[in-house]
Amino acid sequence: MEQKQLMTGGDNSCVTVWDTATGKIQTCLSGIANKHNAWVWSIQFDSQGLHMFTCSSDRTMKIWYCETGSGWRVLKTVGGHSHRVSMACIEPGREAKILTASLDRSLKVWDVKTLIEGTIPPVKGGHFLVCVTSNSGSFLATSQGWSHTCNVIDPTTGTALGNSESHYGFIRAATFTPDSAYLLVLDHGHSGTYEHGAELNARARLVSLSPLATVGDLSVDAPASIAVSSRYLVVGSIHGEIGLFDCALRQVARHKLASGSHVTRLATHGETVAIGYDKSNDCTVMKIRNDTLVSVETLYDPDSACQTLEFSPDGRYLVFGAFSGKLYIWNASNTEFILCAVKQEHKSYVMDIKFSPSGNFMLSSAALDMRIWDVRNNFGLLCTYYAPVNCAAFLGDRQVLAGEATGNLKYLKF
Repeated sequence: MEQKQLMTGGDNSCVTVWDTATGKIQTCLSGIANKHNAWVWSIQFDSQGLHMFTCSSDRTMKIWYCETGSGWRVLKTVGGHSHRVSMACIEPGREAKILTASLDRSLKVWDVKTLIEGTIPPVKGGHFLVCVTSNSGSFLATSQGWSHTCNVIDPTTGTALGNSESHYGFIRAATFTPDSAYLLVLDHGHSGTYEHGAELNARARLVSLSPLATVGDLSVDAPASIAVSSRYLVVGSIHGEIGLFDCALRQVARHKLASGSHVTRLATHGETVAIGYDKSNDCTVMKIRNDTLVSVETLYDPDSACQTLEFSPDGRYLVFGAFSGKLYIWNASNTEFILCAVKQEHKSYVMDIKFSPSGNFMLSSAALDMRIWDVRNNFGLLCTYYAPVNCAAFLGDRQVLAGEATGNLKYLKF
């Protein structure tokens, strides 16, 4: 590498080469085979400038080699981490070792010569973002970080049934219709670039399950949350709009919220729709009446913004997972929602809430743990699983499938 060059990485997933004499971009290493497919966080060089080490949100460190007259090429892609590799540091002086740091809360020390000349750990599946079962128990949908598809699996045998057609961006959420005939899938709208305005490219797509095929995309501008009721597909947007659709993709109604707030979470039961927001602590409850949405009540109890939202199977309870880690539980069986419990056991924001098929148990997951609650005993805490569980699903009343930030999918019984 010539000394007049400066390398930078960023949200465009590539390494940019600058001329330090002119301050202008010489080239962007974007057309390179096996390049990063997500944000580049760190760049290091060996003392000779022949090898470059780059770290990325795609959970890898890449080793580059500069060939005279040919420029840079990717020599090796190093796996081993289960989350963003945020930093690398070469051993001063000797350069025999290189240290990587990751959001999976680990530090790894590598032998540089072995990385360059020998075998390296493969890149494994990323952190789980979707783990949900159908009401019939016949289907399981999962998706991991940096994936553009949602996998559909037979939960009893583990057999892969197929996957949704490739989406524009990474998968963000998925949910089955109550009759288990369709899967509604939401993507992020970006593929790791995190560019401003990328969320405008998000899509909500309906997929039929028998056979597995794309029905089509819902006509919603910048969808950010999804839910399904017995009659409708419900979609919330970053513009503060709620859309109701049927399974033929026909729009039944569109409602503009007075606040215009970014709708980040939706939950439904029967004709009731609960709405959580990006920057507001409150929760709006609406009813679907004559194919229109009517405001019923606003719940002001939470102390921070909504991260996840769920009704119990019988509709008796609404549970709000807050950014603070608290669980707010309302009794929704009467004409008004009455706060009946606040649980404060989680030490980080709540990522997922699910009820067992009978409604007797509830799980809540967070960045450090997953907890099982006894609904029948005033949501008393039954047990805790200490792992970074991003999402989870019940397989029966006492078996849980936990999708971890580490890329592991664990079958647990309690």
